[in-house]
Amino acid sequence: LPNLQIKANLTNQQGIELNSQITVREDAIQGRLTLEDIAFNDSNPLQLALQDWPSTATIKEGSIGSQIDFTLPQSGPIQLALRSHSSDLQASLNHSQLHTLNLQLSAELELQPSNNWQATLNNGQLRGTLNQLSDPSVRVQQIQAQADFTGQISANQLTVNFAKNTAFSAS
Repeated sequence: LPNLQIKANLTNQQGIELNSQITVREDAIQGRLTLEDIAFNDSNPLQLALQDWPSTATIKEGSIGSQIDFTLPQSGPIQLALRSHSSDLQASLNHSQLHTLNLQLSAELELQPSNNWQATLNNGQLRGTLNQLSDPSVRVQQIQAQADFTGQISANQLTVNFAKNTAFSAS
């Protein structure tokens, strides 16, 4: 069935929506999975949907979303491209209050299928800002971070290499 196209949309009762577009070709299966933006408006749809959500983590406002592009070739490495973001999150983690957290994360992954699988992480980028961190032991007004990274992943090891332009600042 060359060039078969499949589209599916899954939505749960909390409004979490996952869309998929998949194309089956003779030499590979390609597709995109999109977690549509989840809005946190005085409630946490993830906490309602996931029974094991940690009780010490709450998200009150903002949004998150993610997208994965994939290629599963007949032979050779599986290729994944990930893009994820959060916008204007207001959250608490343990006893820390996070105010206006914005994150952008992207990376490419090549997975070598075998009994002893290995993956190569390329073009990783993390960009983030946090306007305020309140904790019983520390108070920070502004945190900014940026990192470019690569890495290797196997069943029993993770190695991440950060580029020289990696930066972190807090005030």
